Amino acid sequence: MTKYILAVCLAALVGCTTIHEINQKDQFEKTSRSYEQALRWGEWVAASNLLEAESQTMDYKAIEDLKQIKVTSYEVAEMVIAEDQLQVQQVVEIQYYHIYKMKEKTLIDRQTWKYNEKSGWRLVSGFSAVFS
Repeated sequence: MTKYILAVCLAALVGCTTIHEINQKDQFEKTSRSYEQALRWGEWVAASNLLEAESQTMDYKAIEDLKQIKVTSYEVAEMVIAEDQLQVQQVVEIQYYHIYKMKEKTLIDRQTWKYNEKSGWRLVSGFSAVFS
């Protein structure tokens, strides 16, 4: 009888962990998709809201400079999820142009995303310095 109860408890624990991990993965997919859409539509303030708190400080000039950037393509080339499921490394190929230069460029963005119980998934690698 004790073995049966232990087996049921263990199965329930494993089931909860799996549900939690699936929920985290779904939340990451939604967050990373929101970030991609913000970049594609030039919504730089919305994109900066997905950055880790220390990376969120952007002055008015930085935002105005980023408004000159238009993203034409955003493709995830590689994704590595940490064993503990709390960090994701992504390599993203971003094609963009500066509206006054009209020359398309390709950027390889190496992103690091971390999960936090309070704030959810946040991009810790930033973005403002990568566009030129």
